[in-house]
Amino acid sequence: MSAFLAVGTYLALVVLLVLVVNRGFGSATPGLRELAQFLVEKAPGPLNDLFEEDEGLASRIWMMSGAVWLFLSTSFAFIALWQEQNPDALKAFAGFGYTYNLETMRQIVWTSATMGAATMLLLGGAYHIIERLYGRPLVGQRLVALMGVVWILLTLVEIGLTFTTYSANQIPLSGHEALQALRLVVVIPCFLAVGLTIDGRTSGEIGPIGWHILLAFCGLIWALCAAALRPVFDSVELAWMIGKAIEGWWLTGLAFATLLYVIPAGGSGRIWSRSLATAGYVGLALTIVPFGSHTTIPSTISSPLRALVLSSMALSLLPLTAATLNILASVSRSRNADGSDGSYSSSVMLGSAGTCILLVSAFGSIFTGGNAFGGTEDLGVINDVADRAFLFGGLGLVMCAVATSIWPRSVGREPHSISRHRTILGLFSIGIVAATAVGVGVGVAVRALTASGFDGDPLQVDGVRGAIMTEAFFFYGAVIGSIALAMNMITTSYRGRVHELSSEIPSPEVEVFRQQIPAGRHTMRGFLSMGLSLDTVLDFNPKAALPPSGRSMVNIISEDDEEPPLDPELVQLAHSIHFTRMSVYELFRDLDLDGDGSLTPYEFREGMMRMDIDDLAPGDVDRLIRAVDINGDGRIDLPELDIMISRALREHPLDAEQDMRLMSRTQMENRIKTLEEERKSTEQRLTTLGAEQKSAKNKVKELEKKLATADSGSKKDKDALSALSTKVDEAKVAAEEIATEMESEQSSLEGLSVELDDTSSRLTEVKEAMKVAQTKKKDVHAAMNNLQSEAVRLKSELKAAHDTITSLGGEQPTSTIPSEEELKKLKKSDLQALAKSLELSASGTKDQITERINAQR
Repeated sequence: MSAFLAVGTYLALVVLLVLVVNRGFGSATPGLRELAQFLVEKAPGPLNDLFEEDEGLASRIWMMSGAVWLFLSTSFAFIALWQEQNPDALKAFAGFGYTYNLETMRQIVWTSATMGAATMLLLGGAYHIIERLYGRPLVGQRLVALMGVVWILLTLVEIGLTFTTYSANQIPLSGHEALQALRLVVVIPCFLAVGLTIDGRTSGEIGPIGWHILLAFCGLIWALCAAALRPVFDSVELAWMIGKAIEGWWLTGLAFATLLYVIPAGGSGRIWSRSLATAGYVGLALTIVPFGSHTTIPSTISSPLRALVLSSMALSLLPLTAATLNILASVSRSRNADGSDGSYSSSVMLGSAGTCILLVSAFGSIFTGGNAFGGTEDLGVINDVADRAFLFGGLGLVMCAVATSIWPRSVGREPHSISRHRTILGLFSIGIVAATAVGVGVGVAVRALTASGFDGDPLQVDGVRGAIMTEAFFFYGAVIGSIALAMNMITTSYRGRVHELSSEIPSPEVEVFRQQIPAGRHTMRGFLSMGLSLDTVLDFNPKAALPPSGRSMVNIISEDDEEPPLDPELVQLAHSIHFTRMSVYELFRDLDLDGDGSLTPYEFREGMMRMDIDDLAPGDVDRLIRAVDINGDGRIDLPELDIMISRALREHPLDAEQDMRLMSRTQMENRIKTLEEERKSTEQRLTTLGAEQKSAKNKVKELEKKLATADSGSKKDKDALSALSTKVDEAKVAAEEIATEMESEQSSLEGLSVELDDTSSRLTEVKEAMKVAQTKKKDVHAAMNNLQSEAVRLKSELKAAHDTITSLGGEQPTSTIPSEEELKKLKKSDLQALAKSLELSASGTKDQITERINAQR
């Protein structure tokens, strides 16, 4: 009964999550949102000061810790394998109280692999994905980073307790209820941080990746709550459900969430089918996956629960198959930017291999689980093999895909060694597949020995021991691969090349594209071969031309494919840069004051002023930064500047007249100086060419005279005559080349003279306009000075008259002050002028000024 209650509470938690995400808590939603914000950002108090507020900090801490745990878990699994064929392998540690126990090693491997490696690495990747998909930093960044450190300590304590008398019952999360309660305290702030980040999204929908992560958190929270409350129910069935929740709802959901991001980011940029992606997260959340064969406890599970579990595990193969086919179809359509077939990236290959092994291990686990549920329970060794294939083959390769794809993006660098990624793929894939194949053979041999009535330990038979040793040898490839993965992550952090352009996929992560279809006959095979997905919108256009024969390039256009118009300040800046006659690289080098490869707003503004390119207001600079900053990091990189300047000049070209008209005075003066130097150089070149031409003509005349007087009678004279004729021809050709070059230089000189005259005349016009403006400015200043002098004089006369009236004992005639009705009709400016003339304060509202004037009356 407790198992059905557990399933019911989980489904209720899922329904509650969906309702809250879609509808909120009504009028209490803003208050609860502020409370959650306070819990993740302010409530930790001084603990937040342990970490700096750095975007991506939490994801980096969790991912790097997960990579270390991956090495530890593979090492523990290798040691457990080795001790199966040689229990005395670690006898030297007996002095520390260590004795080999299969169940203890199994518990250590499971805890380090699931709660250490898979949880930390996949969840760290999920943090980065959420930040990129929803366009904002993770809420409560420092608290989530702190929770990562606490999670590491809790996992270490749980593994340490396994060797003591306080060890658990060899069932996942079955003991140490206080530890599981502390894990729940760690997970709740992380879930709130993820939920608040998704809640503040700019896009209208959450998308398949977001739902995968939210539902996975739902499964983890339920599992930890059930583990903390398990002593209350004292149910083995509940403990079995906890293991299924961790390996299915939590880890499998996180794995497919990260794959839905890693595969598009490293391939075609989109998922093949949104419908299959939706079916994946809905099906995984509502079924029980068959992973975790060693957690089956058939002898204590009731018959109704067996029927429910077997049906649910069989149904779970449908969403697993749908999600896997969706991932593989997305991988098969990986293309270059021009639509041609492209080579798969290392992360895509790792992810696709991990997906395949996940599906194969699911089918294997359902058969081993069915054997246990049927009551036979004679596939114990194969159960462990299926678990290792799931943990280190399926999840292990997905973790490698996250580490090779998301980790470089989180640190803002490119992978240090792509070749090492392929090495990791080979070590993990070949090692796990070979170890699994050998392990299945070992299981079959052990089953045969047991069925034949063998009295001893079948694992200690020489042939079986040799096979287990071979299995451990192949599995050691995963250990080496985990070391290579961790080392590559570390070297990428400080030796990888800084990202120039980010290849992050936008939100929503599964976009709808459309394809223009020309007139003619088409087949679905042809559409799929062109790279179309199930969600591609087909736009039949009879006027479109047929594609060329053979495999055509795909003309896939995003639904929102129109580029936003360029900012006017950006166009003006591009024109100004064009006037400098320098390349974008030279400009960027001069603007980059600190040489860090990017421009801050200060560097940009100061560089513009220093180079006399443009006079930009602070608001214009900020707007330009946003327009040019493609990746949204608040700084301008060289590729960003080059792309936007080239686009501005391409969309808004300048003709010669605009080029001249938009030049500043300084630019025109510099241009005139350059033209004068070029004209002087051309004139000198013409003078030199004239002298060379004169010399060439004289040489031709001399050679022609010699040719005319030469005697052609003898053979010797004939040879001299032939050589002389050749020299004459060469001299004529040289003279013609000099003449042609002189014509070219003369034409260039004329062009320079015309441009120089135009620029000089334009400069003269600018100078005359500046003189006129200066004259007008002087006249205006003179007029203003005269008005000020007249105002001072009138004020002095008015004051003298007022003093005279006062000295005579008279009062200012009230007749000069308008009546109250007339005062109400006056404007505030007129009232202020009247108040000043009466030497009253002119500040305040219109009614206050009126009261002062009436009081004066």
